[in-house]
Amino acid sequence: GLACAAVGVALRQPIADLIGVDEEWGAAAVLLTACLWLILSIERGLLQGLGAYRPVGLSLIGEAGARLILGAALIAVGLDATGAFLGTTASIAATGLLLAPLLRRGLPREEAAEAPRDKLTALARRALVPLAALALIAWLQNVDIIIVKRQAVSDEAASSYAAAAVAAKMVIWLGVGLGLFLLPEAARRTQAGSDGRPVLTRTLVLVAA
Repeated sequence: GLACAAVGVALRQPIADLIGVDEEWGAAAVLLTACLWLILSIERGLLQGLGAYRPVGLSLIGEAGARLILGAALIAVGLDATGAFLGTTASIAATGLLLAPLLRRGLPREEAAEAPRDKLTALARRALVPLAALALIAWLQNVDIIIVKRQAVSDEAASSYAAAAVAAKMVIWLGVGLGLFLLPEAARRTQAGSDGRPVLTRTLVLVAA
């Protein structure tokens, strides 16, 4: 993470030119944000493997909401578009820090004692295709804003589109988070002989809200 931040700061002008923005310090955070997103995705995957579906679902919902709240707060203190982007960075970092203790408690002690760097390297080698797919998804989520920025007739039009895109992504990730909780939890309760319908009812209430 620190290496990505350092490279981003050093290459902030080329990165800004590449994506077509004037906010150099916002561009400087792109590599760090991508690194933090990858770490958070690994945490969520491990928690899903441990059956901790509720924290994963809540993390998606909380992160989406925190992006708007933190972005708005940073804009309010005068950071403008850079602040809006850094709100995403801060939201991802905060979510990762909140999930880390859950992950440490969930992993068996003998596994937690193994060298994490070796395990992460081995995992990356086995998961090259999923990692590439994840990177493509992240790119697809944001490339439309870059294209609009280059093609829009005015900065106001580009800014309005970017704001609408962020709000739309929040709705999408809320739905994803609810789905990641609903399906496994309902299946687990049904398999255990309990009634899974209350989970469905609560989820539908949240979707309606």
